[in-house]
Amino acid sequence: MPIAEILSQGEEIVGGQTTDSNAAWLSRRLRDLGCDVRRHTAVGDRLDDLVHVMGEIANRAEVCIGSGGLGPTSDDLTAAAVAEAFDMPLQFDAVAWQQIETFFAQRQRPLPAINRKQAWLPRGAQRLDNTCGTAPGFALQTGTCRWFFLPGVPFEMRAMFESAVVPLLRRHYTLVPQRTVVLHTFGLGESAIAEALQTLPLPPGVRLGYRARHSEVQVKLTFPPDEAATQRERLVASFAAQLGDAVFAITEEETAEKHPGELASVVHTLIAARGWSLAAWETWSKGRFTSYCASYPWLVASGYGARFDPVPARSRGETTRLQDDIAATAMQCAHSLREQYHCDIGLAQLHTPASDDAAAGVILHTALVFPGSRTYQEKRRVHGTLARQAEHAALWMLDSLRRALRDTA
Repeated sequence: MPIAEILSQGEEIVGGQTTDSNAAWLSRRLRDLGCDVRRHTAVGDRLDDLVHVMGEIANRAEVCIGSGGLGPTSDDLTAAAVAEAFDMPLQFDAVAWQQIETFFAQRQRPLPAINRKQAWLPRGAQRLDNTCGTAPGFALQTGTCRWFFLPGVPFEMRAMFESAVVPLLRRHYTLVPQRTVVLHTFGLGESAIAEALQTLPLPPGVRLGYRARHSEVQVKLTFPPDEAATQRERLVASFAAQLGDAVFAITEEETAEKHPGELASVVHTLIAARGWSLAAWETWSKGRFTSYCASYPWLVASGYGARFDPVPARSRGETTRLQDDIAATAMQCAHSLREQYHCDIGLAQLHTPASDDAAAGVILHTALVFPGSRTYQEKRRVHGTLARQAEHAALWMLDSLRRALRDTA
């Protein structure tokens, strides 16, 4: 696996005005291809800094993808930096200039004289044609490092990477992608997960990583390309068993970039497999649970409100009231929902203050009623800002439903 780095040029990136989406995209593609991405470096519009960084990268990487700095203006310094860093003086590329002229002519636009700068490429570099814009890219080799310099405009960069860089990488390297398996967990903090897993040995070449993302923690196991499938599956199973029911999904990394509603999709699979329907009431989550499930046909009714009297009582038309036993009230609500809407599952989540101190958060009381009058109850506490508490309340509703469904034949 060639060691790869990404070099981004632009004052707007270093200054924070622009998010470096190019580096993120390039990292994913390089890893998908089978490169070992080690570093990202961003440099502003300073020639000396660029020259210095290029010299450092040349001594430690085997592949470097640069983006940005190929435009016609004075702050586009990539070609000049390459010329100075690697003693490759700029020379005029007539084909590149002809392509720039054609680009403007086809669009019936006047060609500014400053665009001629883009046709000056480092001597000995291989031109990479730009089919989407005016800035040609170029590739070159310095010692053991192979360089590819691409435009900073994202759609131009991506097109050039796919059409020119990928074929060259495959020509020069035998690329075999690593396999990364992601265990999606909910309900345990990152430190608690790390402590639970610290006793499990990792085989040579397997890397363990963590990613906290919107109330879920992802445990990432990256395997070398030659790892046997049976060994990979055995290790993933042992990690999943160690974390227990906190694991709600196991995916390949390429499918891990999803909205937190992924938890809702797991619930959807469980409910749809049974052909069941559901009615829900939520208080502290303020409709967020409904927003996660609104697109699924099994959600036949839902609502939320601050009071604990969401649905008609089962016996008469009067409404339920807050009782001393909030758990019993939640269960009564779940029964009422199921009967009122003639559905398979009634789900209610009510809340009470954890204490008089608002910083202590609230206690969530979740109740579920299933066919055959089977019931499930759970109590959890959420902390943080009001927005964070509401979001966690919705996700706890989903996770309680997931675990109850898992245990319900």
